[in-house]
Amino acid sequence: MGTGKLFWYHCMAILTVAIWGTTFVSTKILIAHGLTPVEILFYRFTIAYICIWFISPKNYFPGIGRTSCG
Repeated sequence: MGTGKLFWYHCMAILTVAIWGTTFVSTKILIAHGLTPVEILFYRFTIAYICIWFISPKNYFPGIGRTSCG
């Protein structure tokens, strides 16, 4: 494995840990300001879905609702 690729993996791991730690603190702050845990969960999943959609906008289920039997 090349040094550049290993560096990239380390950067992604550090970014993941930073985001994970930040969400813990921000959840505590949002609960203190009146949001319920369900609302926080909903907003987090919505933001994650939008981010993943921008990274990979392919339609993975193109045949939903249609059958290939005839």
